[in-house]
Amino acid sequence: MVTDIGLSAGLLTQLYNSLPLSTVLNGTGRLIDGVGRRLIETKHWLDTVMYPVNLLPGCQGYIETVQVRMIHAYVR
Repeated sequence: MVTDIGLSAGLLTQLYNSLPLSTVLNGTGRLIDGVGRRLIETKHWLDTVMYPVNLLPGCQGYIETVQVRMIHAYVR
């Protein structure tokens, strides 16, 4: 649980401190809107990919990472 909290906080801090990433969110008008949903989705993704075996092709972590990357590519 401590690892989850630490990694989640680290991921979100990086997101909002990164100018290119926050610029994309700001450009879509969603920098502030939907923060709660993004927190929940990031936590779910983090829980899914926490263990290396979950990132093997075909495993749930791999599938969810591809989905996240596709969504980000579409938004950009």
